[in-house]
Amino acid sequence: MTDEDGERWLDEHRDRAEDLIWIFYALAALSAIAIAAPIKWPKSSAPLVIAVIFLGVGTLGTGGYIAYAGGKISAPRISQRTSAAEKDARGTLIKSAKACGGVCVKRPGAWHKRPYKS
Repeated sequence: MTDEDGERWLDEHRDRAEDLIWIFYALAALSAIAIAAPIKWPKSSAPLVIAVIFLGVGTLGTGGYIAYAGGKISAPRISQRTSAAEKDARGTLIKSAKACGGVCVKRPGAWHKRPYKS
């Protein structure tokens, strides 16, 4: 599925995810506590909300750290999907003719139809 370099990135992605999964569980647990604790102790709501926000930001950063390694995985079927035959003279990516009843060309802002010419 992937080349040798992609395999190393896949292993790194898996290792990062396995090592850092606890932070996602900690956020879930703290969020549940932040929902339930203020029922019995109303003054605890503000500190718990602040703690959830800080841990949420940390979890977001952790997810980005894990995803960075995942984004480096190079699968040949993905990285080589855009061939020279799929580009027109201007180098613009062309979607398949079946997808839009013609040839769709990506232009800034939107997909535009162009009559299919063989």
